[in-house]
Parts: sequence; structure tokens; C-alpha cells
Amino acid sequence: MSKLFLASEFGYSGNLLREKLKVFPKNPKVAYIANASDLDDDQSWITHNREKFIDLGFEIIDVDLRVTQHDNLKEKLEQMDTVYVEGGNTFYLLDISNKSGFTKIIQDLVNKKNKLYIGTSAGSIVAGPNIESTKYLDDLSVVPNFKNFTGFGLVNFVVIPHIGNDDFYRQFEDNYFEMFKNLKMYDYPHICLRDNQAIWAEDNKIEIVQD
Repeated sequence: MSKLFLASEFGYSGNLLREKLKVFPKNPKVAYIANASDLDDDQSWITHNREKFIDLGFEIIDVDLRVTQHDNLKEKLEQMDTVYVEGGNTFYLLDISNKSGFTKIIQDLVNKKNKLYIGTSAGSIVAGPNIESTKYLDDLSVVPNFKNFTGFGLVNFVVIPHIGNDDFYRQFEDNYFEMFKNLKMYDYPHICLRDNQAIWAEDNKIEIVQD
């Protein structure tokens, strides 16, 4: 029974997670994977998302895919109640996920061992079948010779985050326009999310929830 909580910004929508989980673990542990932001000089925006997990009673266990990989990564993630993947650069995130073995590990944990997956922004986008449409928003050049856009495939749609976020739109308005103009090129659906919204996906059934 696969379960995913795909957010645009977990700090604004995380309260909805408690409502969607039928059983909320006592003192749950979350593997916090923030590698998508490795290239960001300013990572202060992550604080909002981390604080939401603390508010919900989670113990945060930081997991760095540059350090913990393959069998060691699998063993560590199996001990967690949930796995959270932070926002940042989607292409860098997918590249390091493939190299560390995280892509295969998270597929097994979600699809075979019923581990809850939580994503924000890039962490939500990469859960889909393909991340190519994100080239309009993220810098592809950070990963030289990047060619494989295949995502984790945990869901059959792609999230478009930060709809209606004025600060984000001021920076990327033209990029969003170009992306929307070209979405017809892709044969998988895209779902837009505001920062106070998330998608709850359970056994191929999806629901957009809003705080």
C-alpha cells in the first residue's frame, strides 16, 4: 500500500499530513534528505520545513546522499518511519539519487515496504515518471551530460510547485509561461500546486488537500 505526501512547500501544508495518516506513529523518525539544495548558497528557506516536522513531533535524522549510499543507505532508511526529500535543483537531486542508489531504494521502500514518502518542490517533482519539463524552471547545466530524465515513478503525474507564490513568480514568471506553453509535448499529466496545497497519493488514488 503506497502512500505519498507531495507538497509544494511542506512548511505551509504539513499539518494536513496528520489528517491523512490513519495511524500516526508515536515519536516518528523522518529521514531528511536535503541534497537538492546542496548547490544553494542560501539555505535558510529550509528552516521553515524542518520546523514543521518538529511541530508535528518528528525526530529529524539527516541523511546525506553524498555520504550514505547503497547498502548503508538502504539499511538506514529502513529504520525510519518516513522519508522526506527537500526542494532545490531537481536535476541535481535525480542525478545524486541515481548515483547513490536512492532511486531504486525508495522505489522498493514505497512500493514493497509501504514506507511513507514526503516531498517538497523538487522532492515532489522527482517522484513522478519524468522531470524533463522542469528544465524551464531549474538549471540543467549543473549536471554536465545529464540525459536520463526518468523520475522515481512513484506516481504517474508530475507536480508543478509554487503556483501563486509572488516571490517565486517574480523570478520565474517567463519560465512558467514557457513551460505551460510546451506541456502538450509530454504524455503524462501535470498537477499545479500552491504552497498551502499537497497531493495525498494512496494506492494510485490521488487527492489534492489544502490547509
